[in-house]
Amino acid sequence: NDGVLIDLGDKSERFLTKSEFLDEEWDNINLNDEIYVVVEGNKVSYKEARKKRTLQEIYNAQKSESPISIIIKGETKGGYLADYKGFQVFIPGSQTKGKKNIKEGDTYEIFINKVENKGENIVGSITAYENYLKNKGYEDFISNYKEGDIVEGEVKSIIEKGVFVLVNSVEGFVPFSEITYKRIKSPGDFFNVGDKIKAMIIRIDREAKKLTLSTKALEKEPFELFTEKFKEGNRTEGVVRNIIDKGVFVELLSGLDGFIPVSEISWTERVKNPSKYFKPGDRISAVIKNINKKDKKISLSFKDLINNPWEEFRNEYPEGSVVKVKVKDIVDKGVVVQTEKYLEAFIPNEYLGYGRASEEKKKLKRGETIEVKVVDVEPGKRKIILSIKDLLEDPFNIALGSIKKGDEVEAVVSGITENVVFFEIMPNVEGIVKKREFKKDEAKIGAKYSLLVTDIDEEKRKFMLSYEELIKKKEQKELEEHKSKNTVSHRLGDYFKK
Repeated sequence: NDGVLIDLGDKSERFLTKSEFLDEEWDNINLNDEIYVVVEGNKVSYKEARKKRTLQEIYNAQKSESPISIIIKGETKGGYLADYKGFQVFIPGSQTKGKKNIKEGDTYEIFINKVENKGENIVGSITAYENYLKNKGYEDFISNYKEGDIVEGEVKSIIEKGVFVLVNSVEGFVPFSEITYKRIKSPGDFFNVGDKIKAMIIRIDREAKKLTLSTKALEKEPFELFTEKFKEGNRTEGVVRNIIDKGVFVELLSGLDGFIPVSEISWTERVKNPSKYFKPGDRISAVIKNINKKDKKISLSFKDLINNPWEEFRNEYPEGSVVKVKVKDIVDKGVVVQTEKYLEAFIPNEYLGYGRASEEKKKLKRGETIEVKVVDVEPGKRKIILSIKDLLEDPFNIALGSIKKGDEVEAVVSGITENVVFFEIMPNVEGIVKKREFKKDEAKIGAKYSLLVTDIDEEKRKFMLSYEELIKKKEQKELEEHKSKNTVSHRLGDYFKK
């Protein structure tokens, strides 16, 4: 209990007290163990032998840059005190690799930086050894792995910019952008410290000794997942994520948005403010309008959830149908009207009637209901063209039924140009006379004249008239009447016959 008896190979045994041994040595000593001792005369010391051998180990470790294992004994000014087989070792704070949780009893591998005064002053470094391990581990790692390889590791720490992962003693980094296709606010939403993960090596920087990893590379891309399940024309669901003037972004899968342009929101309204229809967070349905595989974009339509009312209108009112509409607005190029189902349609100026557009517009009032004829419907362009004129009897045809070439007509001056005077023969029926037939400033707007129909141009829908020809015709007629009244009843021959 007080020590051990040792055999030096001579005739006598020697006694070593328990104090010669370190606690851990004493606990593990057994009969017949061989130990080193120092013999000086009759004095034998295991402690001195251990000290010499340990000091030599320390020197050898320093020279060969080999690590030794120390036990932390406590903190001191500027660092920590540690023990190595009875030798005190000082670890400066700068050589602890920033470790803040060092405590008494902890064991660390270190490199020896300095040995002075036969071991009285020993300085070691945790940092140097860990850097060595890091460099050696990195070199070993890159000799066995390449970019594109898949590795397993453990999440060691998490920062806002990404995740540090220990792979075979080599530290790798997963940037935030390489964590997942899913939308996350922080790496901590996806990983926890201690998680065992798989990742792909996407970059090995040999010069900087950095390893960049990607867990996203092992995921299936959301666009690919979506297009495996859905095709153009399919109905899908998503959550409104963002709204801009040009349309609405809808999250179809985490990390994948579809876009609804403003033109695909409503059939009947020209949408200027999508926020009138949607708000962020709304879960909505939509129809897949287009899948652009090259740019990986998906266009959606909200209005396609219901039947195209323009097509319904065309089916219900094909070309030539008569329909009632309400006058909505009167504009320069025609009249805007609204159907019973609130679709906008248009009556161009040329379809308002047979008169001048300005005059025909005066006959219409906003809000009144009128009958029109369907001229054209183009659902793809959301375009409906209507006509009032096509429901009216053609005044030119009426005129053709009652007026022919050679007739005398009474007409009113309706317009004057440099060479022609225009007359209204009947409402919306026009005739023309060459201006030279009138004396200067003789023809005035509103003046009424009797004129002779000299020709009818059915293609141009005009009656050719003449003021001079009518005068000549009347003079000729009067002359003939005059001759008729003054003709001698007996010829000279008849007189001589008597």
